[in-house]
Amino acid sequence: PDGLICRLQSVISAFDGVRLEKKGPVLAVHYRAAPDKGEQLALQLESALAEYSDYALQSGKMVLEAKPSGANKGV
Repeated sequence: PDGLICRLQSVISAFDGVRLEKKGPVLAVHYRAAPDKGEQLALQLESALAEYSDYALQSGKMVLEAKPSGANKGV
């Protein structure tokens, strides 16, 4: 959703080295270039996602993904 994309872009704009990637309905926030910011970034993204009950934040290796609730990689 466009509103969610704008909200996440607003959050990550405060973090140097962080970028947003659109992967279909999943929005991936990569922070490999700012590894020390992962925890703070996750807290702010969780707060931003509170407005979107149909999305959940999932942590990966140097990435945080905003996924539609119930989404998985089919594994």
